[in-house]
Amino acid sequence: AAPRQSSRIMPQRSGNPLVYARDAGEEAAAVSGLDRERVAGETRRGTAASLDEAPAQGSARWCILGTFGWMMAINGFSFMNFSTDLEMIEATFHGVSASQVNWLYSASLLSCLSVYVPVVAAVDSRNWEVSLFGVLSGLLAAWLRVAALAHRSYELAVASSIVLGWQTTVLVTSFVQLAERWFPANLKSLATQICIQSNYAGWALGTVVTPQLGSTRAGLMRILFVQALLSSLSVALFFAVWESPPASPLQPRWDKDEEREHHAGTGLGPARSTAVASHSSALSPSTTSMSSCSPSALVQLRALAKNSQFLLQCLCYSTLTGVSFTLPAVQNEVFHTMGLSPRSSGWA
Repeated sequence: AAPRQSSRIMPQRSGNPLVYARDAGEEAAAVSGLDRERVAGETRRGTAASLDEAPAQGSARWCILGTFGWMMAINGFSFMNFSTDLEMIEATFHGVSASQVNWLYSASLLSCLSVYVPVVAAVDSRNWEVSLFGVLSGLLAAWLRVAALAHRSYELAVASSIVLGWQTTVLVTSFVQLAERWFPANLKSLATQICIQSNYAGWALGTVVTPQLGSTRAGLMRILFVQALLSSLSVALFFAVWESPPASPLQPRWDKDEEREHHAGTGLGPARSTAVASHSSALSPSTTSMSSCSPSALVQLRALAKNSQFLLQCLCYSTLTGVSFTLPAVQNEVFHTMGLSPRSSGWA
C-alpha cells in the first residue's frame, strides 16, 4: 500500500545551507518585526498605531485645526484693541500719556518671554494642559479688557495685555507641531498657513474694525464685549474637539500601484515585505514617543547656540519680526503727527 500523504504542506527549503540560513533569518526577522511593532503600538500614546488609522483622524484633525485658527484670529484681533485711536484711549484712562498707551501693546509682546521656556519644554509632553492654559489665558485677557474699559482702569488694561501675551506664547509655539503631527506631508503646508494667516487675518480685521466701530468708549466697549463672548466660545470648542497630537507625524498610505512596485523592487512577497516594513518601522525613531527619545529643551538650546547658521538666521528673522511687530505699537502716534485720523491710519 502506498504510504499515506500528510495533508499538511511543508514549506520548501533550499538544499543549499547558506540559502536555507538566509531564508530562516529573514523569517525570524519578520516575526521579530511583527512582535516589536505590536509592543510599540501598545505603548505608544496619542498616535496612530498603524497607517490604516489615519482616515479615522481626518475629521478630528480638521476640527482641531479650525479651533486653533479661531483662537489665532481672536488673539490677533485682541492685539489691536488699544492701538487704533490714541486720543480716545488717553481720554478713557485718565492721566495716561501716549507712551503709556503704547505699552498696552508692547506689554503683550514682552510677557511672551516670561512663559516661553516652560511652554516650549512642556508643549510636547503635556500638550493638552499647555493648550488649555493658552485658551484660559485668552479668555481671562478678554474679560479683563472689558473690566478695564468699564472701570477706566489702566492697571487692568496692562494686566489684560500681559495675560494675552501668555496665550500668544502657546499659540506661536504650537502651530508647527499641530501641522507636523496631525497632517500628512501633502497637507502640512496648508495646515501651517491656515494657522498663520488666521492670526494675520484677525490682526488686519482689528486694525480696520476697531477704529471704524470703536471710535468712542461705548463703541469700543461693544467690540470688547463681543470679543469676550467669542473667547468664551473658544473654551467650549476646546473641550469639545481638542486632543493631544499623535506622537509621530502621519504618513500617507500607499496606493495599490505603489505597493506592487515596492514588492517588485524588494523581491519579497507581500506578506514578507509587510513584515520587514513593520520591523523597520518598529525600530524607527519617528514611531516612538517624542518625549521618550528627544533630548531635553536645555540640551537642544545648547546645540542650537553652537550652530552659527542657526544664529545668523535667528538674528535676521528676529530683527525683521521685531520691526514688524513694533510698528503697530507706535503707528497711530506717527500717523497723528502726519495729520491722518485713526480711521485712515487703520487702512494704512
